[in-house]
Amino acid sequence: MSAFTFEIVRQDEAPISAHVIMLPNEGAVWRHVEALALRIQSRNGTFIRVKNSEGESILRAGIITVLASIEKCPCLGCPIKRELEQRASTEHPTVADFGLRIQCDLRRTETNTSAWPAPTTPLGG
Repeated sequence: MSAFTFEIVRQDEAPISAHVIMLPNEGAVWRHVEALALRIQSRNGTFIRVKNSEGESILRAGIITVLASIEKCPCLGCPIKRELEQRASTEHPTVADFGLRIQCDLRRTETNTSAWPAPTTPLGG
């Protein structure tokens, strides 16, 4: 297991939030990025940066890009995609099940997003 730091960053600013999660390898990072992107309300100019245990940036993705990748997931039963569609259809999106189990056939493994503390206010709002 390795430590990965997930940072929410607005353009040209210091990170708004940072969380360290232990993951088996770099391949497990993207599904956490997707789950985190669903929680961020301020999308324009906001991105997620992931650093490995040595502090090297291994991923930087804009929130809009991450959400677009979720929309394009070809897995019909993808729980992240369902959550995104549910949010798009509601006037005031909320996290319906913060303990959401991410088990998409394309993601191959199961991950519990409960590693992210439930916010009292929307991130980046």
